[in-house]
Amino acid sequence: MASFSYTARTEAGDLRRGEVEAATRTEAARLIQAHGLFAVALRRKSVLHLARRRAADRKYAMVFCRELALMLAAGLAANESLQLLAADAPQKRRAMLSDMARRMAHGATLAEAMAQHGEVFPPAISSLVRAGEAGGSLEPLLKRLADKEEKSWRVREKLQTALVYPALLALAAMFAVTFIFIFVLPNFVHMLDGLAVELPLPTRLVLGIGSLFERHGVAVLAALFVFPLALRLLYRERRLHFFADRLLLRLPLFGRLRLDLELMTLFDTLAVLMESGSALHEALAASEGVVQNRFLAALFSRTRREVERGGTLAAALAGSVVPPLVWELVRAGEHTGELAAMLEKAADFCRFAGEMRAERMEAMLEPLLVLFLGAVVGTVVLAVALPLLEMIGSYGY
Repeated sequence: MASFSYTARTEAGDLRRGEVEAATRTEAARLIQAHGLFAVALRRKSVLHLARRRAADRKYAMVFCRELALMLAAGLAANESLQLLAADAPQKRRAMLSDMARRMAHGATLAEAMAQHGEVFPPAISSLVRAGEAGGSLEPLLKRLADKEEKSWRVREKLQTALVYPALLALAAMFAVTFIFIFVLPNFVHMLDGLAVELPLPTRLVLGIGSLFERHGVAVLAALFVFPLALRLLYRERRLHFFADRLLLRLPLFGRLRLDLELMTLFDTLAVLMESGSALHEALAASEGVVQNRFLAALFSRTRREVERGGTLAAALAGSVVPPLVWELVRAGEHTGELAAMLEKAADFCRFAGEMRAERMEAMLEPLLVLFLGAVVGTVVLAVALPLLEMIGSYGY
């Protein structure tokens, strides 16, 4: 799915701005028209913007569930709670909360009002709220949901924090290496060319790279900026996005970490849905939207179809990317009739494994990047020193 920002007018001529998710531009325009709006401008958002917005929406969903649970526990009605939250919310959220309160005032349930804002509240959350409203346990269920989202958010924040320093170090190393080859090494080229000795192989290799940087330095610097942009553009293509997400899971250490985070979120959501009374196939259908990786989303979509045909969850996941221990927990849960409890244990295991891998990645990347930068600088120094040492040796010193 892509994200589109739009400017539209109502039938009364009022100007409205917002965002909508759709597979194509045509579908986005159709969704806008379905809301009684006439699009004036429609622009596709970047993948980076979409990732940032999804992260912000997930965090807000967690805060919303927590605050609403507190207000319900204090004896306030859901509609009244929404009005109070809207009065204190930022402008972007105020319109959404006011719309939800208006819908509830016209007879909609809280789940139905939340479902109208699926960009913030995915189907898994609205399904849980629907189950809580039907069972009269909305307040504790919202609190449980907020706890689950907070755990997931803390793990993701921990991962991002762990990667900040290595990312900055990698950026510094890249620019340091570029600076050495473009501005420092050329100063030694003329000196080495004038030596009456045959240059050793390491020196010739380094000088060759330096010459390439000297002749095409601007192109090299441009490529360093253009390459990430090109990757982002290619990432928009659905087939390439699927292939890239599959490749991402195969990366050493980082791929397994991404898998742990995705499985943690999915199994957490499945456990809460099933404990609230949803059948397995219903929980799987509602949980599909929480998986960000398209390869995994396709895998769990096939899993849902197999379960709907009468298969077991363990059989559907057998031989997939799901870790063996997690698969054993799922199989044991189905065998004992305690699938929801075992899914929660599987989520806890993935959470713990993800935290450990994040710490291990941080511990490994920092010294590796320092060693890489030291090796590059050392190679350049050695390449310059070797012919000088040979020349000194030829004079008998």
